[in-house]
Amino acid sequence: MPEDVGYALITSEPTEFALMAVGEDSTPSDQPEADSSDAQLSSSTLEKLFTDACIDAFAKIKKANMLLQQQNQELEQLLANKNSEVEKLIKNKDSQISILKTEKSNLQALFDLQNEKYSTCRDELAQTKVSCKKWVESCKGFKMLLGKQVHSKAKFGIRYNHTSPPEDYAPIDSKINEIVSEPLSPPFSLMKFQP
Repeated sequence: MPEDVGYALITSEPTEFALMAVGEDSTPSDQPEADSSDAQLSSSTLEKLFTDACIDAFAKIKKANMLLQQQNQELEQLLANKNSEVEKLIKNKDSQISILKTEKSNLQALFDLQNEKYSTCRDELAQTKVSCKKWVESCKGFKMLLGKQVHSKAKFGIRYNHTSPPEDYAPIDSKINEIVSEPLSPPFSLMKFQP
């Protein structure tokens, strides 16, 4: 880990402060008048600054500061990761929202088309002036009529109601074939032309 400037300042401040206070040529007149009362330290105070207890205290402060900085970096990294995850989730949600909007638009268009067809059919039905009840009754009557025709004994044609054809019956196609197969008279005979 690179050395933090703040840590160096913390460790160097007591030394610089002590040197300023006990300089060989320093006199009370060399210091500003406003700071003269705060800058003057007794020899006993200076001795306490360089004791083992004071050095240990500064070492503990430095260590605590490093731990705080490490925690701060970890929190910043965690925050960056969370922001990245949130951005990905937002993009996914935006994509889903876009898909849903497209589906909604398609369904709306389909609904409008079906509604238009329904309106057209309703208008056409209204113009015919035929009620559904009458239409159903008409269909029932038509069905009954067909049923009566199928089950009636009247013979309306060959093979109707599984009846056998007459004895002298011949299909129309066979009669046409007989006519075509007969030889034509000389005026209508086919002539071969020489090239």
